[in-house]
Amino acid sequence: MPRLLGDVHALLRYFGRERCILVGNDWGGYIAWVFASAYPGRVERLIILNAPHPALFLREVRNSASQIQASQYERDYYTAIAPYPSWYNYYRADPIKVPSSISDAANTEMPDLAATFFADVAEPPAVTSLRVEVPTLVLWGMKDPHCLPSQLDNLHDYVPNAIVVRIEDAGHVPMQSHPMLVNRAIRDFLRRPHHKKW
Repeated sequence: MPRLLGDVHALLRYFGRERCILVGNDWGGYIAWVFASAYPGRVERLIILNAPHPALFLREVRNSASQIQASQYERDYYTAIAPYPSWYNYYRADPIKVPSSISDAANTEMPDLAATFFADVAEPPAVTSLRVEVPTLVLWGMKDPHCLPSQLDNLHDYVPNAIVVRIEDAGHVPMQSHPMLVNRAIRDFLRRPHHKKW
């Protein structure tokens, strides 16, 4: 995560931008959540498509048998024997490890997400709480087989300015299955006046 956060800073520098509208799906969304929480001055607005907030994902893989089952594929990535695709390293470096069961989760040490995410970052974070204060749009395909809808439960505890759009018949990549709906929701979100609390 520290390197990936640095990559986002590098992209902003490359394009000569102080702030951005940050959009992410899947791992891109995971990074976007952390970047927007840590560097709110760099993010004007955040748009997430089927990417769980890290704190909520951690909650779910420790307490939800359904989410643990839906995430079992990750265990193959971080136990793979080399050579394996380089993108497996995202999972291998993630402090959140999917247990085999709830009883396994109970015997697993709780990771300190902030300590891992911000260890040795080039640019010190303004905030390490993982709370996202910037205006946020979350588009969620409710038929996603891996990121279950329960990951939206109590989202506002971490993202008080979030607008959540549930797309009932979409899966993990709603921008592909429902491009018109997704584009319209994004345009409407970007047209809204910026208020501290929505």
